Amino acid sequence: MSIPEDLRKNACARMMYLAHEAWLWGLFSAQNGNISQKLSKPYEAYLVITAQGSCKGHLEQKDFCILNWKNGKLLEGTRLSSETKVHLGIYDACECQAVVHCHPPKLLAWEIVSQGRSFMDLPIFETKMWKDSIGYVGVYQPGSQELADAVEQCAAKLVNKNPRYAFNGAIWMAEHGLCTWGKSLKEAFAIAEEMEHLADIALLTTHGDFHTNQLVPHIF
Repeated sequence: MSIPEDLRKNACARMMYLAHEAWLWGLFSAQNGNISQKLSKPYEAYLVITAQGSCKGHLEQKDFCILNWKNGKLLEGTRLSSETKVHLGIYDACECQAVVHCHPPKLLAWEIVSQGRSFMDLPIFETKMWKDSIGYVGVYQPGSQELADAVEQCAAKLVNKNPRYAFNGAIWMAEHGLCTWGKSLKEAFAIAEEMEHLADIALLTTHGDFHTNQLVPHIF
């Protein structure tokens, strides 16, 4: 199937704008991370995804691939990201329209210094609202099928727990980064920004009153 050029350009332009905004927030640096979104009907079987090695803060039209997310066949582009399998796993488990994979520095910093504490134990409204919608997977080699399988299984468990998580949610990948998904790319980015915001609060309070002896098996 041929994708209309105006549809492709508009989708890429939207991704370029939001990726640049996320880069300004600090969610991306250099070439790390990747983003994807489904095209609108009747082309919803196709994803636009950032190509391997693309700088998310300065994307160009050439920095995208298009593939069929149901069968994995590449329609346009040549440098498909090694993390595409993670995106496909989330799309298989959920009913979302977009996926963001980033390496948020404050979340990573919190994982290092938290000593097993969860920033979701912060006594604020946001943690109560988001706590149940966050999943966690252990350490896997980036780009591996094992990581993709673990993320897909984790997303499926979230959806089984509450069907609304099929539309928006997040998964932390230990020692690696964050995947978020939403009903739009804007929503997926907003969830990633919220997680980084909460990690920032946790880091700001880590030498204050936020000390708990209750250990949890992961940073969430």
